Amino acid sequence: MISNKIYNLSLLRRAISIFLILAAALCVVKSAECDVQTKNKKHPNKSNRSVPAPELHRILLFPVDAKFDDSAVVTEIIGGVEESRLNLSSQYSPVYFLSSIPTVKRALLDSSLSPADVAPPFYSETKIKKLSEITACETALVSVIEDFKYDTSHRNFSFKITIQLLDFKNSSKAKNQVSQTASSTVNSAKDLNDISSVLPSVRDVTEKLMTALLKPTKQNAAVPAQSK
Repeated sequence: MISNKIYNLSLLRRAISIFLILAAALCVVKSAECDVQTKNKKHPNKSNRSVPAPELHRILLFPVDAKFDDSAVVTEIIGGVEESRLNLSSQYSPVYFLSSIPTVKRALLDSSLSPADVAPPFYSETKIKKLSEITACETALVSVIEDFKYDTSHRNFSFKITIQLLDFKNSSKAKNQVSQTASSTVNSAKDLNDISSVLPSVRDVTEKLMTALLKPTKQNAAVPAQSK
């Protein structure tokens, strides 16, 4: 009987000791949490502050103008690079121009736009401004590839690409234009139908022009003519 009481008393003492240890640990944790909260109030962590996302400007991206046979594959390369660089710029949100855009379709129905307004060539500031207003875009990007020629003696292609960025909201930088004349590698083309041979050069030139165009400068100058 006495031994049972002593055993029960021992268990009670152990329970009380464990309770006191847990209570002390809880107090330490609570005290640490209070210290952290106090420090955060006095010295808020800058990394925890939400950084507002940069404002993206809607930019109307027009199909590339070109006047030569088999131009579709070349203009597709140029347009793809342009759209990609605009998306990566953290400045613009490109809207690819199509006559099926709802506001454009309505403008065609009420004769605010004519069929000629929505058809290439687009390299016309008057046409660009009208279509930008209808699509609620403050800026526009239009480009043209011209002087596309095959050189039989060097078995390569030469061309000129011009890209123009128009800003209808900011008059201080209303128009920026870059251009470059270049050629593909000598002896790179099998014949005048080997359009694929010029595509790497077209991509490279377009990348350089977009880099120059998107630089945060007051005025972009034309890129010097280069040849390979």
